[in-house]
Amino acid sequence: RIGWGLIGEPMKARWKWMAGASALAAIGLASAPWSLSGLAVRFEMARQIREATGLLAEAEGRAVLALLPRPRVKIENVRIRDRDGNLDIKAEWLRGELRVLPMFAGRLELQSATLIGPHVTLDLDASTFGGQGAIARAMEAGAGAAPSDRLGKLAIVNGAARLWSAARGLDATIENLDLEIDWPRVDEAAG
Repeated sequence: RIGWGLIGEPMKARWKWMAGASALAAIGLASAPWSLSGLAVRFEMARQIREATGLLAEAEGRAVLALLPRPRVKIENVRIRDRDGNLDIKAEWLRGELRVLPMFAGRLELQSATLIGPHVTLDLDASTFGGQGAIARAMEAGAGAAPSDRLGKLAIVNGAARLWSAARGLDATIENLDLEIDWPRVDEAAG
């Protein structure tokens, strides 16, 4: 006879145990955070930030990718700034939730981002977006912005901000800053 009939009960039990152990190992590998060669991950996150906001993003630390329970990336020592130095954000960590479907095509696409421990410096006298990125395109286009320009949710946890204006004689610091901005698409209002 062909099939399980030739294999005795002890052999069937071994196959079941091996299949169970393999499945458990696969789940363990998927749920554990993976430290990656950060270059590719940092480059992709910087590209998305630049396309959405027109700002430059740099990261010097490691990048960690975890798939379960929800795909996410965590990057150390992140700096986001404009070209002229009017806006400068330095964060200990950027934690990003990733969209699932683009991952099947081999792309990492941010759904939301959290800056942990950021220090923000903003010159209120300057234009910070400089005509680049989805935000600037939406401001120029008015109500006709491309609906494909998605921004998502941005959260700041335990941050500090220094706002200054030479024209107004203002130099203010805000500490213990926690906020969340949900802006699903640039042609919609932020919440």
